[in-house]
Amino acid sequence: MMTGIAMTSGAVVMSFTASEWMSPLNVTAVAIGAFAGWIITPDLDVQGRTYEEKRFYNWHPLIGFLWQAYWYVYAKFMKHRGVSHWPFVGTLTRWGYMFIPLVMMAVGLNLMPSLNWEWVGMTFLVWAAQDIVHGTLDVLYSSIKRTF
Repeated sequence: MMTGIAMTSGAVVMSFTASEWMSPLNVTAVAIGAFAGWIITPDLDVQGRTYEEKRFYNWHPLIGFLWQAYWYVYAKFMKHRGVSHWPFVGTLTRWGYMFIPLVMMAVGLNLMPSLNWEWVGMTFLVWAAQDIVHGTLDVLYSSIKRTF
C-alpha cells in the first residue's frame, strides 16, 4: 500500500511540475499506470489471498473471488519473488497476463483502436517504477526482519 501511495504521489507531482507533462493524455497515462501498479502488484504470484486480492473482496465478495480466480494460474506458474519481482520483466509478465486476453477479444470483435504507443509506454513505465519500489521495499523489509 505504501508503494502505491508513494508512486501515485510522485506521479502526480511530476505531472504538475513539468510543462510537457501537463497534457491530459499524459496525466491520464500516469494515473492509469499508478493505479495498475497499485492493484496489479508483484505479489499476485503468491498462492493464496494477497493484500491486493483482499482489497477486491472488500469491494464485493464476488469481485474478489473473480479477481483471485483470474490470477490463480499466474500464481501457480510464478515462483514468489522470482521473475515476477524482476524490474520491467515482472511488470511485463503481469501486463501480458492481464492485457493479452483483452486485446485478443478486442481484435476478434474488431474493436481494436489505434494505440498511442507513447501513452502505452508511459503507463508501463509508471507501473514498472512502482514495481521497482515494491521490490526494493521487499528486500529492505526482509533484511530488517532477518536482523531482528
